[in-house]
Amino acid sequence: MRRAWRASCCVPRNALADEHNQVWAVVVARTGNNAKSRLASALSPIERSALALRMLNLVLSACREADLAGTVVVTDTERGAALARSMTPGDAGSRRRPELSGLTGPRCRRPAGARHGGVGLPGDVPLVEPDDLRTIVNAAGDRPRVVVVVPDVAGRGTNALLVRPPHLIEPSFGEPSALRHLAAARRAGEAIRLELPRLALDIDDESRLSMLEGEMLRSH
Repeated sequence: MRRAWRASCCVPRNALADEHNQVWAVVVARTGNNAKSRLASALSPIERSALALRMLNLVLSACREADLAGTVVVTDTERGAALARSMTPGDAGSRRRPELSGLTGPRCRRPAGARHGGVGLPGDVPLVEPDDLRTIVNAAGDRPRVVVVVPDVAGRGTNALLVRPPHLIEPSFGEPSALRHLAAARRAGEAIRLELPRLALDIDDESRLSMLEGEMLRSH
């Protein structure tokens, strides 16, 4: 049975019209008991769901502090949708979405005013900071047809994808999605690859969970 996905879309914040305030974030996160299935040998379903929600909270905090135009969250549970509504400015709405398609979530209408592009992010990059998101937007600058790709720690997956205009290329799942995104971007416009260590760490297996624990210990 196909799982229903909820899309929570916040209204644009009242902000100065600089480049950051023209770009939306789109965050995709599994937050139910089936989240982070590769961690099943280390964590129970309830623990995995709790971890997914904590990571989503951190990602949304970074989006909120990065002075973006707003944030769209695509998730599979009411708890995830409720977290999104609590973390995004303004009145957020929630509606069911039937399928997930690529890094930037379901095929849904982009937010009004998002012609300047969007940054797709997974919900499992808990080390991301607002400055990482600003770096992505700054790298795109005022280029009219551009894709910015931030690879994962292995250099093959995609942990952030800025696309301007929003439908310039089709988002892709699975390794080596970073290479596919860059190749598609070169055909359609300009391609920029950024190495951002904090954003590179997505938590989808035990080795990366250990890396996260090590990073958290070093930061305290």
